[in-house]
Amino acid sequence: ASSAINSNWTALQMGAARLTRQ
Repeated sequence: ASSAINSNWTALQMGAARLTRQ
């Protein structure tokens, strides 16, 4: 479970960083 949550969090941060770039 922790692994899945960590993976989801990473994807979330990547999406947020992409939005910030724009």
